[in-house]
Amino acid sequence: MRIIQATMLDERTEKILSAVIKECGTGYKILCADDFDDEKNVNETLNKLAETGYISMRYSSGGDYLVTPLLKAREYFEEKQNEYLLRGLLYKKVALYSFFGAIAGSFVAMALGVVIRWMYAG
Repeated sequence: MRIIQATMLDERTEKILSAVIKECGTGYKILCADDFDDEKNVNETLNKLAETGYISMRYSSGGDYLVTPLLKAREYFEEKQNEYLLRGLLYKKVALYSFFGAIAGSFVAMALGVVIRWMYAG
């Protein structure tokens, strides 16, 4: 398994990258600024993504862009999803250990109570 040192993208950049992956699939496709939810600074964001190696942009003119996502873009979202899943597993583990720890503590307290009661009752 490769370890990816992807920089974290801001929310707007992430949405645009996600839209590129969704619209283009694995090949080049012409997208226009209207294809993105956030039409502000689309050109600047796509150029930034191209410079950092997330997409390949062959053409850019008048709000039309010929782009395709690169492997780094797909790996970014896969790594983010894996991180999310691992965080969820960690929380479940902590909850499970806490639950069984509470049960074990209850039994110990109950056993001590029985022993103390037995010692002073007799």
